[in-house]
Amino acid sequence: MQEMPAGDLLIDPARLGGLVEAAEVMGLTKQAAARALKSQNAPGAVCILAMGPVYDLSEIAAWNAVRRRRPGPAPRNATLHAPSLSLSARPR
Repeated sequence: MQEMPAGDLLIDPARLGGLVEAAEVMGLTKQAAARALKSQNAPGAVCILAMGPVYDLSEIAAWNAVRRRRPGPAPRNATLHAPSLSLSARPR
C-alpha cells in the first residue's frame, strides 16, 4: 500500500471519530446519537469500517449546533409545579 503525503489529505485525521466520539461532541448517549445521525439532514459518515461509521467531528459539531431537537422527557430530578387549587366545601 502506498502512503499518501500529508498535504493530500482531505480531512484532518484528528477530526475523525466513530459513534462514541460523535455522541460526546453532541452531548448525547451513544444510542441517542445513533438515532440522531440516522436523520435525513445529518452529515453522512466519511467511511464505514468494520468497527462502524467514521464521522468528520467538525461537521457533526456544526450540524449539532443548528439541528432541531424534539423535546424529551423531563429530567428525573425536575420538579413539576402545579397551580395550587383550593377546594373548599360549599354550604348547601
